[in-house]
Amino acid sequence: MSAPAQDQATNSLQCLDVWGGNHSVEADVAVTGLDVSIRSRTWHHEPEGGDIYLVSMCACAKTSRFMLADVAGHGQGVAPLARRLRKLMAKHINKPDQTRLAQALSREFSAYTSDTGRFATALLATYHPDSDEITICNAGHPPPLHYSADEARWCVLDPRSPHTEAANLPLGVVPGTAYHQFTLQLVPNDVILMLSDGISEASLAHPDDEPHRGSFARFHHELARLSQPPGQAVTPQRIYRHARDALEHDADDRTLLVLTHNGSDPPEQSLREKLSILGRMVGLGT
Repeated sequence: MSAPAQDQATNSLQCLDVWGGNHSVEADVAVTGLDVSIRSRTWHHEPEGGDIYLVSMCACAKTSRFMLADVAGHGQGVAPLARRLRKLMAKHINKPDQTRLAQALSREFSAYTSDTGRFATALLATYHPDSDEITICNAGHPPPLHYSADEARWCVLDPRSPHTEAANLPLGVVPGTAYHQFTLQLVPNDVILMLSDGISEASLAHPDDEPHRGSFARFHHELARLSQPPGQAVTPQRIYRHARDALEHDADDRTLLVLTHNGSDPPEQSLREKLSILGRMVGLGT
């Protein structure tokens, strides 16, 4: 797994690839069906921070997975925990069920942080290009936002219900926490926006807002200004310009991950490629 540098980079993931880190970064990642763009800033330009971002590709170059996690605290003080969580996330990245992935992360992270009481929020998303569906599991993280290209509007993806109130807690809080997920159908030029709370709370809170309330709603409201004509995508560049003040604010680690649906199909694989993938899988298993 590579740790990205701060310079702009483009990464095209192959079978069984995992990309990501907890450093400041400006990067684009190519996966089947989605154009991925990431901006992350560490607290006070520290070498590492508490926000962790990961992108992976399954063995058949079809299913891709995205994780954005935020360890409580910021900067170098939580960097060792961020590195540990990043390793756990990579270790379990190929679990097909995101809810079991969240449970495994929570269990192992809790054991690792039992003497500190630290916890982390996490957002997990898995994209299936064959069906153009994205499945999302939220472990106490700020909810993602969805831009519907057909309707030219933003909405918050936060389908809470009574049976999930005691579930989907942050990682490491309560052993045995249950996690639930939901699925969304995407059309070309739809956008999924994942963010850490350093973005919504950094510069968009209003003096009249109650502490830690209103900032996320204000961020959502401000995004409405970025709507395009129906059928067109909101570009990552427009989103980054909109969130520039939050990205450059040093109150916390802050990360934005933009997934734009391009609708591309999985590539056909030759027999040689399939045998190579099988060899890699055997190597990973041993």
